[in-house]
Amino acid sequence: MTSLRPSALRSLPPLVSWAALAGCAPAARAPAAPAAAAAVAGPSAPAPTSGVAASAPASPGGVAAASAPTSPGGVAVASAPASPGGAVASAPASPGGVAAAPAPGPSQGGPPAPAGRVRVVTVPPRPEDVASVEGLVKAFYEVVNVPPEGARQWDRDRTLYSPHIRFIAIDGKGKVSVWDHQQLVESTEPLVAQGFREREIWRVTRRYGNMAHVDSTYETLRGPGGRDVSRGVNSIDAYFDGGRWWIASVVWQSESARYPIPPELLPPASRR
Repeated sequence: MTSLRPSALRSLPPLVSWAALAGCAPAARAPAAPAAAAAVAGPSAPAPTSGVAASAPASPGGVAAASAPTSPGGVAVASAPASPGGAVASAPASPGGVAAAPAPGPSQGGPPAPAGRVRVVTVPPRPEDVASVEGLVKAFYEVVNVPPEGARQWDRDRTLYSPHIRFIAIDGKGKVSVWDHQQLVESTEPLVAQGFREREIWRVTRRYGNMAHVDSTYETLRGPGGRDVSRGVNSIDAYFDGGRWWIASVVWQSESARYPIPPELLPPASRR
């Protein structure tokens, strides 16, 4: 998401967009057997069990070729997230089978958030959000597209991610910022408060078995009348643990003259 979480946030000092942050700053439940790669076009075509699918929400179909999936292990994080009590501690393995420290901040409910922090409470995921890759990506954008005076959806947002989630924003100049979920919320909230919209304009999905990689191209509108427009790409890695889908990492880069979005990640009508 720009950031102030997947876009507008990215253009502000460590803010999220899932895209704006960098510029300034989604299938069946049962695991599928691997199959040969295939290209599927059109906004309504379901993602293949294995292979590459290109679609453009709210855009005419077409075939898009995806680049090789980005490795989710490309960025090293210096320390593990702190527990609600401030200490770094291990935690039982997550439903996805990965042991990870609990997300920092008041995510366990109960105690109020420290002064100046946004309280994020642990809630059950919405079944439709985590039953498919499509559901994950749909929710990924919905949670940040709320009016400034509207109720925030940070609790719902947290249910989309594995406990060890990292968000990595790359701005138009190549500068990298890394957040855990609580830090992303803190960085994005100011942008949401000012009002911004982020919409997906094209998507390329690669899936093999129980893992998927999604390149989701976004457009962010900010400011009065949404006249401040920016674009970028959210690179999302997800996995299925036998019960639900999880987002393991999100990396996004804001478009710039130096780093234009490649044609294969744009709707056919926008390709030059």
